[in-house]
Order: sequence, then C-alpha cells, then structure tokens
Amino acid sequence: MIAQADNRGKSILIAIMVVSFILPIPYFIVIQVLQIGGLAAYFMQLGLYLVLYGIAFWGLKSTEISLPIGSRLALKAVGLAVASWLLYVGFLQLLGVINLASELRAIAGTAPGTILLRVLMTWFAVGTGEEILFRGYLLPAMQRFFTAGSARRRTAVAILLSSVFFSLWHLPIRTVWLLSGEIGIGQLLLSLLIVLVEGIAFAHLYIRTRNILLVGLIHGLVDLPIIGGGTQLSAILLIIAIAIVEIALFLTRERTHESMHSTA
Repeated sequence: MIAQADNRGKSILIAIMVVSFILPIPYFIVIQVLQIGGLAAYFMQLGLYLVLYGIAFWGLKSTEISLPIGSRLALKAVGLAVASWLLYVGFLQLLGVINLASELRAIAGTAPGTILLRVLMTWFAVGTGEEILFRGYLLPAMQRFFTAGSARRRTAVAILLSSVFFSLWHLPIRTVWLLSGEIGIGQLLLSLLIVLVEGIAFAHLYIRTRNILLVGLIHGLVDLPIIGGGTQLSAILLIIAIAIVEIALFLTRERTHESMHSTA
C-alpha cells in the first residue's frame, strides 16, 4: 500500500515537473513573436502564474504534503521582509550605491497604479507563486520520493535537485533572449548559475523557517526591490533575510539553553 502511494506520488511529481516546465514556453513565444506588452502582457503573465498556483496546490493535496499558512506566519513574513528591505536600502545608501532622495522622487513621479500592478504581479504572483511550487511542493516531494539515506542527506539532495530544476525552468525565456541577440551564451550560463544559487538560498530559508509566505515575499523583493533595483544588487536582500533568521534562531536556542540551566 505504501509502495503504491509512493509510486503515485512519484508519477504526480514527474507530471507536475513536465507540465510546469512546458507551460511557460508557449507564453514566452507568443509574447516575443507578437510583441505583446502593457496590460495584455500583464494579464497573460497573471494567467500563467494562476495556473502554476493551481498545479502546486493540486500536487500538495494529491501527495498530502502540508504547507503551513496562517495569520501568525503571515505577520512574521511581513515583519521579516520589511526588516530585510530596510536593511538592504540602508546598506546601499551607506555604500553610496544609491541616492535615496533621488530614488524616492522617481517613485513619486511614477503612476501609483503602475507601481501597484508591478508589486502585485512580482511579489504575490511571481515570487510567492514560484515559491509555493518550487519550495512548497517540489522540495518536500523530491525529498520524499527521489532521495534515500539519512534525513540530512535527503534534504541536501532535494535542495540541489529542486534548485537545478528551478534554474532550468528559467531556461526558455533566456533561450528566447539568446536567439534574439539580447544576451550571449556566456551570459545565459552565468544567469542560470545565479538562479541555481538563489534557488539553494530560497530552499535554505524555507527549511529554516517553514514560512513559505516569507520566502515568497523575499523572492518578490529580490525581483522588484522598488529601491535600488537598477544596481543589480537585490540578491543582498536574500542574504540579509537569511542572516536575520539565523541570528533569531541562534538567540532562541541560547534563551532555551539558559532557561533549561536555570530550572535544572
């Protein structure tokens, strides 16, 4: 019975991987060939990510993988994301990489509706949608069905496998850019390597917090940090978020250790 359930889970996982990889290809081709932009492109992308949401939740339900979501986790996610963003902005300002006043003036001169649409799409469709699929479903599914050995080894292998697939999932759009002459083969390979490393970092953040909303928001902020986006340094946000989490976990362990000693 268990073997039967595992085989079904593997089949579902493989099917989701195939479908989720193929699905964006016609979207990118249509966008590129027909030169679609503006609201039409926005709604097409929104539709694509709604389908990815559906695929991810179907996989979670079918394989009985739990995805902790609640008001308390949401509040923690927002708090940590805001703290990470503020530290990121402060860091860039301190280094002189950005001029905060100029950045704020540029934001003030942009139509609020434009900013809101970009935030909704990038933070909650792209960022959170990809994280629910890749870290919320694929990571534990690979850990359960495609790995063996100790818990630590299964986790490490699942992180690597899901991150490699996360990187390859970004290949179609980069292939379109390559064929159109926007990037070279070296830039394509380097960008896939960067996405792979980011995938490993997102997976680490999720495993340490079990807060998919936090990882989704940080992912969205890395893609669209609002301030400092032109510096290409937004990955610092991810590093800061991981650092905050690790410090918080360390302090929690220390308090627990001291409490145990005081009651001994």
